[in-house]
Amino acid sequence: MRVSVTEPLGQAIKRTTQITFGPFDLGKWFVLGFSAWLATLGDRKGFNFSYQSNHNPEHTATATPRVGEVEEASQQASHWITTHLPLVITVGAVIALIFIAVVLLISWVRSRAIFIFLDNLSKNQAAIVAPWKQFKSMGNSLFLFYIALGIIMFASYIAVFGLAAIVALPDIQAEHFGSLAITATVITVLLLLLLAFVFGITIWCTNNFVVPLMYLRGQRVRLAWHEFRTALLPGNVGAFVLFLLLQFVLRIATAIIGVMLGCITCCIGFLPYLNTVLTLPLYVFDRSYSIYFLEQFGQNYRIFQTIADPQKPTPPDALPPGTSSESG
Repeated sequence: MRVSVTEPLGQAIKRTTQITFGPFDLGKWFVLGFSAWLATLGDRKGFNFSYQSNHNPEHTATATPRVGEVEEASQQASHWITTHLPLVITVGAVIALIFIAVVLLISWVRSRAIFIFLDNLSKNQAAIVAPWKQFKSMGNSLFLFYIALGIIMFASYIAVFGLAAIVALPDIQAEHFGSLAITATVITVLLLLLLAFVFGITIWCTNNFVVPLMYLRGQRVRLAWHEFRTALLPGNVGAFVLFLLLQFVLRIATAIIGVMLGCITCCIGFLPYLNTVLTLPLYVFDRSYSIYFLEQFGQNYRIFQTIADPQKPTPPDALPPGTSSESG
C-alpha cells in the first residue's frame, strides 16, 4: 500500500475551498468557526499570535527598585504570609480548585467539540446542538482519556523530580553543587525531554488519527487506539513520521498567515473566536489533511462524504457516518 503525505494536500485544499467558499455563507462561517473554536480550546496550534510588551528602556532604568527596597519588601511579604498562613492556604486552595475546575470544563467541552467540528466537515454543514447530543458518549470517553493521561503525566514528572532529589541529596545536604547535583540535573533534563516527547506523540496520534477512528466506528478511545496500533501503525511508521514533519512545517506557515491576517485587521483577528472565524480555512485544511491521509489506508477508512453529491444517504443519527460496531 502506497501512503503519500503530499497527495492529501491537494484534496484538503479542494475540500477547504468547497466548504468555506462554495458558496460563501457568512452565517455558516460563524457557526462552523464556533465549532472549530470549541474544538481547539486550550490547544494553540499556531494559527494566531499575539504579543504585548510594555517594555520601555527609559522607564526601566528609572523605575528599577534598589536592592534594599527589594529585601525590605520581601521581608514584609514573608512576615505577612507567616502571620496570615491559614488565610493564605485557604485562598491558595480555592484558587487551585477554581483553576482545576476551569481546566476540566475546557477539556470536557473540547473533547465533545472535536467530534462536532469533524462531523461538520464530513457532512459540509454548520451545526452545534444536534451533534453535541449525538457525540456525548465518544466525547466523554475522550475526556476521561485525557484526564487519565494528565494524571499519568503529573505522576511521571513528580517521579522524575523525586529521583533527581534522591540523587542530589548528599550535595543538597552539603549545600554544594557538586557532581551528584550535576548528574541529577542532567538526568532530570533528559527524562523530562523524553516524557514530553512520549506524551506529545500520544496526544498528536490521538487528535489526528484516534479521534477520526472513534468517529468512523462509533467506538471509545480504547478500541480506536487498539485499531490504530494494530492495523495502521505496523509497517507505516515512516509515513506517519513524514506526515508529522510536513504537518509541523504547514503549521508554521499557517501561523505566519494568522499573524498577517491579524495585523491586516488591526489586531481584531487576534481576538478569541473572531480569530478562528477569520482563519477558518486554516482550521478546515488542517483537519482535512489528516483525514485524507487516513483515508489512504482503504475504503474502510473513508470519513468524508462527497460534497458534490447531495443525494448521498446519511447514516442513522445514532452513529456517525460509516459507523459500524467493528473495531477493525
